[in-house]
Amino acid sequence: MSEIDPPLVPRFLQGNAAPAAPSAAPPPDDDTRTVRPFVVTGGRTGASSPFKPETQLVAIADPSKHAFEAGQLLELAQTPLSTAEASALLKLPLQAIYVLAEDLVRSGAMQARTTQGSAADPATIRRLMDAVSAL
Repeated sequence: MSEIDPPLVPRFLQGNAAPAAPSAAPPPDDDTRTVRPFVVTGGRTGASSPFKPETQLVAIADPSKHAFEAGQLLELAQTPLSTAEASALLKLPLQAIYVLAEDLVRSGAMQARTTQGSAADPATIRRLMDAVSAL
């Protein structure tokens, strides 16, 4: 193949070449994220607080006073939701949600509620087994 495939050449360099065939790929959704997660988190890759996917986030402050993803997260957290749900709804990686949530908790705009105890704790397992048996 001696020629360059026209779809790979920018349109202004194609000259009088025939128009490229339409792409078979569907057009991008309106929700396509154009801002990279590292921009959203200010370059931070993780939170220093021990967030988990099941950590419940609850908004305290008015979401309209916060910009961009922080405001969107506060809007979603008007009713309690997990960090995993927030990640899916905002289409951001879980680590980015952890960073945003930590910033909002530190500013007093949000509460983060973590699970108590451990699944490996024998007392927790016994209480769980007793509760299931009672059903």
